[in-house]
Amino acid sequence: LSPHLWLIKVCCVSCGFCQMLAPVWERLASAMRGEVVVGTWDAEQSAYPPELLRDAAWSTPTIWASVPDRNLGGRRRDLVPYNGSRTFGDLHRFASGLMPSLVLVATDAQAWADAERVAAEQRMARLVCLLQRRAADPSPPMLKALSTGFRDRLLLVELRVHATLGDATREIAARLGLVDAPAFAVLGVDGAVIAAHHGATTLQMLSDWAEQVSAPADEQQRQQQQQQEQQQQQEHQRDPRDPRDERPLVADAGLHTGKDEV
Repeated sequence: LSPHLWLIKVCCVSCGFCQMLAPVWERLASAMRGEVVVGTWDAEQSAYPPELLRDAAWSTPTIWASVPDRNLGGRRRDLVPYNGSRTFGDLHRFASGLMPSLVLVATDAQAWADAERVAAEQRMARLVCLLQRRAADPSPPMLKALSTGFRDRLLLVELRVHATLGDATREIAARLGLVDAPAFAVLGVDGAVIAAHHGATTLQMLSDWAEQVSAPADEQQRQQQQQQEQQQQQEHQRDPRDPRDERPLVADAGLHTGKDEV
């Protein structure tokens, strides 16, 4: 199943309001390509709604968001109706706010340490994104999409620098070789920097770059998992014993040595 948010427009081609919404919808689909699945269901083409909308009350035009469950692995999706204005800005903010996210945001040394602990516990490589943002700002949709798209391979950490956040995150970025935001680095399972990229980028370019440079980290993770599994098997494996050395245990019932037991 797709880990992405779905945005669905219920419309009729003959509906005047639907026709007015069409160019806004096309612009939204183009702007959020790769981040949100933007689709349309034409009620005139089918007498029965898709299963996803079967239990929802709808008219034309109506907009619904289909939100995947939190762990991104189940089959449950929640339907959320859109009741705002039909402008590009409001629709974009609505979709961005509902996008699932596995981004770990580091705004200070403690948050960075927490992210390192999670990476160590899950034995995962990291994609660190250095951005200039305030502590209360939401994560960009591009990072949310990357965090769910690479959820089984890379732990995405958003390292923020800003005048209001102090110098701790800048010092962390400098240790990683990231000087000016925006900048990106892939860290292996051992925490070493595999590759870095500086400057603005697009979702597709960053995804392709992370896919390419994270391959060594994937191989390192696979080898460490194999070593761990082999070690566990060895610990649970009992050494074979010579059956001649095994003697039955006999209870000394009634046997007295003449000495008091202590």
